[in-house]
Amino acid sequence: MFNKLFHYPQVIARHANAPLAEARNAFLSHLDSRGTHRSTLLRYARQLRVISTMLGRKADGPITRQTISRHARRWARRQRQQGRAQTLKWSGAHFQQVASAWFSFLGQLREPASPPIRNAAELEAWISFLRSVAQLAPGTVAAYGWWVKTFLQWLPQPGLSLRSLTPRGEDRFLHHLASRGLSRVSLAKAAAVLRRFLAYAFEQEWCSRDLSGSVLSPRLFRFENLPLGPSWPDVERLVAAAEGGSPRQLRNRAMLLLLAVYGLRSGEVRGLCLRDLDWDRRILRVHRTKTARVQEYPLTAAMSQALRRYLKEGRPVSTCPEVFLTLHQAVEQCIDLKRSLGFRFRSDSTILKAFSRAMGNVTLGQVKPGAVRAYLDGSGPVTRHWYRKWEALRPFYRFTLSRGLVRRSPLPIQAPKLAVTFTAYIYTQRELPAILQAVTPGRTGR
Repeated sequence: MFNKLFHYPQVIARHANAPLAEARNAFLSHLDSRGTHRSTLLRYARQLRVISTMLGRKADGPITRQTISRHARRWARRQRQQGRAQTLKWSGAHFQQVASAWFSFLGQLREPASPPIRNAAELEAWISFLRSVAQLAPGTVAAYGWWVKTFLQWLPQPGLSLRSLTPRGEDRFLHHLASRGLSRVSLAKAAAVLRRFLAYAFEQEWCSRDLSGSVLSPRLFRFENLPLGPSWPDVERLVAAAEGGSPRQLRNRAMLLLLAVYGLRSGEVRGLCLRDLDWDRRILRVHRTKTARVQEYPLTAAMSQALRRYLKEGRPVSTCPEVFLTLHQAVEQCIDLKRSLGFRFRSDSTILKAFSRAMGNVTLGQVKPGAVRAYLDGSGPVTRHWYRKWEALRPFYRFTLSRGLVRRSPLPIQAPKLAVTFTAYIYTQRELPAILQAVTPGRTGR
């Protein structure tokens, strides 16, 4: 199995020369014969080499789960000290899982005597059904059997049995699992297995009624396993990627530091004004949008340097009080410039303000081509008003490009063609007789 899983000779030799190589190879071959995925086999092979090194001397005789747990904690602490894990949970849990499975395969795991199951015959019939009729994989059969075994071991409670089970008893069992610290994903799995087992139990007349539809499962969210936020090393790499001397890079670095160091919301960053920067006291005032309060924070050296450099080298010359110019402020600045040059700019200013309201309170870089095209298209076919809006937005984006506010224009390069419309023609009373005479030669009169 080592030659099948690994390719480099040094890696193969490292695994082959570790203690208990034959026992590890036999266990990996057993997992491979059960259809275990290659990525899982690789994780097991790496963990087994560590386990054989730490527990190899004790593998000659029986080993308890307490011994495995003690070495799992040692391994988890070592992983965290070396910076390979942030917590002790997952490294220790994986060590314990692989070690328990391996020693159980070798027949050396000393299990405590489990209490007798009152419904042992029903459990054997359920496992036989999964193997022969449902034809599930061996791993799935073992998992389903374990959940039902846990349920049947818990079932002999006062006033509870498989025949007299009620929906309230199902809720008590799931509450028992939750009190043991199981996650919502595990509880959902337990509910799914219990629902299937109760449907089978009703078919076999073990239950007085079908209770499969009354098993409640916790709600699972699609992206609940995603982290709440990036780790600090990822944040540092993101801030380092914004290093540079262009106006865009200076603005991005200042914004990222405000988000990462002070935990500001996007609306609070957009609403930050020049008067909120107290350079004498080195204080940053934040108007909290959620609580409507003003909070003061000390300006760090990195934050102060980033803001000073952006204001001197990156921020366009503007009378707007905001530190970071949004789309609304850029539109107002463009309108003021046009009117100061003598343009009346009435219809164009109306279109630009409508465009700003349609995009929302966003920065210039957040305006996407799809949103601009949706504003231009509107809800009907392409009309002359489409061209009027396009002609008003073109000089505005020339204004923003020339001042370094954006890197590229989100406007479409080419305008669509107007649809050819049919114009009806109404004939006069003199024209109609002439047309009829031309169509029907030889016919005279009215």
